[in-house]
Amino acid sequence: RNRFNHAYQAEEYRGGNSATTGGYNPETAWYLDTGATDHLTNDLDRLTVQERYHGKDQVQVANGTGLSISHIGHSIIADLTRPLTLKNVLCVPKINRHFLSASRLLFDNDVFIELYRDVFFVKDLVTKKTLLLGKRQGGLYPVPIDRSTSTSHYASSSVKVSPSQWHRR
Repeated sequence: RNRFNHAYQAEEYRGGNSATTGGYNPETAWYLDTGATDHLTNDLDRLTVQERYHGKDQVQVANGTGLSISHIGHSIIADLTRPLTLKNVLCVPKINRHFLSASRLLFDNDVFIELYRDVFFVKDLVTKKTLLLGKRQGGLYPVPIDRSTSTSHYASSSVKVSPSQWHRR
């Protein structure tokens, strides 16, 4: 009933201390999504490499609405024992959360996911070491990354390539 009330906070988020919020802000958290085919964000600052998207494809959401894609790029979750690469992240300005596609995460990082009713684990495929452990909050699975310690900007030197060159890589 509070789906469109942006001021509403579920019981787990009230109180504002790090024990309640799990050390991350629910407004900026990535959410693990087993139904998403792509990683999605509305924040260009999350993309370490980005390129304007000129295609006609849209992201279809649960109610059937098609949302426009403005950019495509890459990102990284670096606060871990081993960074996780997020390839081909779609920037969709009209979404209000940041979603990690479980499927893309698996294939791009040689990991596996154990998903339980109240918790999930992302583990290294070879070593079986836990890279992420997250708890369900308000029916969602936020990724427990403390944004205050993560590096949000990266510097790199590169040559601008055409979209066809980029896709051939």
